[in-house]
Amino acid sequence: MNCTPSGPSRRTRAKADGGDAQAQLLYGMLLGLPQVGRKPQDGLPWFLKAAQSGSRQAQYEVGNGLITGWGCQCDEKKGVVWLRKAAEADEPNAQVTLAEFALRGTPDAANTRKAVVWLERAAAQRDPYGMLYLSALLAATPVTELRNPQRALQLIHGVDALSEDPTPFEIRAAAQAASGGFAAAVKDQRKAIALATSLSWDLTPLSERLTRYESRQPWYGNLLAF
Repeated sequence: MNCTPSGPSRRTRAKADGGDAQAQLLYGMLLGLPQVGRKPQDGLPWFLKAAQSGSRQAQYEVGNGLITGWGCQCDEKKGVVWLRKAAEADEPNAQVTLAEFALRGTPDAANTRKAVVWLERAAAQRDPYGMLYLSALLAATPVTELRNPQRALQLIHGVDALSEDPTPFEIRAAAQAASGGFAAAVKDQRKAIALATSLSWDLTPLSERLTRYESRQPWYGNLLAF
């Protein structure tokens, strides 16, 4: 049973009906709350209204929904258009999502450069995912001219990551190995494996990287495996 909007939600709906983009965005989010008794995807039409009015956050929500098929039929082409609008307006979630999109599978040099552009813009805003993904890319990308392990170490140092997350240790290990610091790389990779074991991760790729570092060889590839 759907709940009738009341109080703040009624006022928000009135503003949304009047064309207020921020209210349209907020009302779409309110529809996703469990106490409202609606499906989260019921907010998508309101996100679209706000996106068409220029809300960069709503543009991200619409673009992400179209790419993932959340609440609508999947349409990657249209999704990327909306994500690009949001990203060009410096919405960091959209910038990170476009980077993920470019890095799917085995990205070529052109797509890797696209990812760097968007992640640089997200990292410039101190977005934690932008900084994390950029550090992973700079630490281990196979594209030699884009690899920058020292900057990767600086970026990952500034990310407030959970202590139980193996990913920052993996990034540090890859960056240290790329810089010739194999002893430090082995230490951090072993820490990553210990944490990943407690989380029941597949240890195969982590162990393969450890073997490389123990053999005093760097490892290059996509650490985040989008």
